[in-house]
Amino acid sequence: MAGEPDRAESTTGAHAGKNHPTTLFIGGRRTKIDYSKRDTPSVALAEGFDFQRYENDCEPCQIHNILSELGRRHGNTKLAVPYGQSLRLCHYHRIFGIREQSVLPAFKERLKGAGYKPRELERCRHWSRVAEVLRDDYCSLPLISVSEEYWARVTKPEYLSRFQGGPEGRDLDHVLVVLRISSTGEVDLYDSFQGQLSRSHHSLLGENLLPQQAIVQLPVQEVLKYWRAARYKSPWVWWVEPIDRERAAGLQRTLLGP
Repeated sequence: MAGEPDRAESTTGAHAGKNHPTTLFIGGRRTKIDYSKRDTPSVALAEGFDFQRYENDCEPCQIHNILSELGRRHGNTKLAVPYGQSLRLCHYHRIFGIREQSVLPAFKERLKGAGYKPRELERCRHWSRVAEVLRDDYCSLPLISVSEEYWARVTKPEYLSRFQGGPEGRDLDHVLVVLRISSTGEVDLYDSFQGQLSRSHHSLLGENLLPQQAIVQLPVQEVLKYWRAARYKSPWVWWVEPIDRERAAGLQRTLLGP
């Protein structure tokens, strides 16, 4: 059975679990962030996240979620992309899903005015790259894709047939938000599909979940197996960072130290 993060960590409020505020340099200006995603409990990071509306819109939903968290952390309202707009930017179709080749350029144009850009690594060889994005407060939370084997860990057995392919040739990869990688080798993942599973009594996490409770905890070696087995552009990671990332990091080191 999929594990759950320790509920003793759970606190309320977007800034729960924060350490001292940090100053970042974004667009040549000092930006004080209220909390560090490195030191914030997973439940607090996922506060305000949405469940996906359909079976095949996980990527638009999760992009919307990580932009919401990044905008909150950096105090930048221009980063907010409503769910419906995220669907349109991904050229989402209820039957055919998203137009994958359009996602990166569409969000690049949409986020330019906020001073940010999307980044994508296809066939990423090293899990350490995901960990670097997660540690970096300039960056959003990272997205990863996982294979259909993942469903066996989070879904009751009688429901698995929905994710085992069929004549329509559905793409069975699923997009998750990486919230935390613990020192003991556990990974906390936000699964936006748990809302539908919960309402239909097929989630191993329980019924009537709130979005911030839809967190699956798995050993890192198991996550790596699902990540590397995904069918499309695997292994894949997607995140958002400031456009002048190198300059921002240089200012950070020069003026504030490591």
